[in-house]
Amino acid sequence: MLFREQLSRAFADINNQNDTIADSTGNMDGSTVLGKVSLQEDFRRAYLGMGTGAIGRRNFTPFPLPGWRVVWSGFENIIPFVGEAMSRASLNHSYSGQYRLGWALNSGSGALQPLSLGSYTIRDYLPEYEPTSITVEKTYSPLIGLNITWKSNLRTNLQYDWSKITSLALSNTTVTERFSRGFKFSFNYTVRNFKIPFFPRLQNAVDFTLNTSYLEDTEQKLVLNSDLANALQAGHENIVKQPDDYDFQPGPTTGQSRINGSAIIGYQFSQTIKANFEYTYSRLIPKSTGVYARTDHDIRFNVVVSIRSN
Repeated sequence: MLFREQLSRAFADINNQNDTIADSTGNMDGSTVLGKVSLQEDFRRAYLGMGTGAIGRRNFTPFPLPGWRVVWSGFENIIPFVGEAMSRASLNHSYSGQYRLGWALNSGSGALQPLSLGSYTIRDYLPEYEPTSITVEKTYSPLIGLNITWKSNLRTNLQYDWSKITSLALSNTTVTERFSRGFKFSFNYTVRNFKIPFFPRLQNAVDFTLNTSYLEDTEQKLVLNSDLANALQAGHENIVKQPDDYDFQPGPTTGQSRINGSAIIGYQFSQTIKANFEYTYSRLIPKSTGVYARTDHDIRFNVVVSIRSN
């Protein structure tokens, strides 16, 4: 949609006498194609919706994006068979949205250097205030999650996360879309009054924790000025001013997959001394050709001593 909105601006501002694109020779709406002000307006409509209004005299700030969190407790009562072994179960859902825009104040004014775009020359003016970067974030963490406390005191959590970050670098008119999605699972169990060999007087709790996750990140870029240049190859006498007749070519999809896992054993010797043994596994699988996968193994042993003074 951003591509066609910008293409519509170009068609509206084409000079019927020569291959020039300028607001003064078109519909005179105060901006033209690839202008930073028009880019942020079309970006907002494309990625936040046509009905998204803006706040402020310069329309740089849209209305705040919504956010919510939903927790459904008592879910164990409707799960057949397995629900009888649960002490508590809840379904979780959470969403947060964020819109960020950076802008700058220009001390000068006047005409900008002419810009070539396809067969045309764009003539524009430097605005007093102009945006510099735009980012829209939409995060579901979790999209859906299930927390269970079993009657055996075992605690488990399973959730599916999804997020999308879209940014526009106005310096080079490149749109970047980043998607992230994946599953996470955690397992926690506590053994009470655990005895350590050779230390019969120590009877403290030992915690066993297992975490696993599979996350997939993808990234795709759209070089807007290149796609617009391809659409504006015909001169003003022959060009077809129908934005739907043209299409853009997104860049190749890149990204990576990540497999993470960790096992932690923790023991509290006293109120002041704690110890943890941790093993972590991490595997990174790139989607780009020519980049090799990487696997890491880490083993850690931590001792925490708390010193208090009254």
